[in-house]
Amino acid sequence: MGNNFYLSKMINPYYNQREDNYGGNVFNRLRLILELIKVMKDNLDLHISCKVNTFDERKDGFDAKESIEACKLLEKVGVDSIQVTRPLSPLYFTKKLSSEEELIDYTNVLIDTVKVPVIVGGGFRNMEHMNELLNRTNIEFMSMYRPFVAENDFLKNWKEEGSGESRCLMCNNCYRTKKSTCYH
Repeated sequence: MGNNFYLSKMINPYYNQREDNYGGNVFNRLRLILELIKVMKDNLDLHISCKVNTFDERKDGFDAKESIEACKLLEKVGVDSIQVTRPLSPLYFTKKLSSEEELIDYTNVLIDTVKVPVIVGGGFRNMEHMNELLNRTNIEFMSMYRPFVAENDFLKNWKEEGSGESRCLMCNNCYRTKKSTCYH
């Protein structure tokens, strides 16, 4: 449901112009996802985590208020956790098109709104910065994968040293290629 993939477009009013039960208000645009989650919860013993955009910058697009409403509906249908992201988030953070604080502020609001664990995503690679966020905010969980492609012992080093920065530059080569290879 996050970044700029199919399900994120389904819940975004900019893209979803349907006039049936799968378009219109937030509930209807989320209906397909809620139905999928219900089927999974009824038939599988899995942890279901949904990646959700905070908002996008498109006129008449998905906004933070709708995103919070969507997360409440996801919680109601039984998701086990929610991961906060942005559409094209690697682009936003590597090109500095968006303030990280917008994501942090939204995540703090969501943590106070839902009872399921909330995971913040978005370009984390500096251990001191991550420690500072964990100590300054209500955030308890952070999502990251690129630093592990660049350095598979990133967490081991963090535990041993408590500081440092991944050599990952968030270039997205690991994301764009089939081999998940870091070229830096």
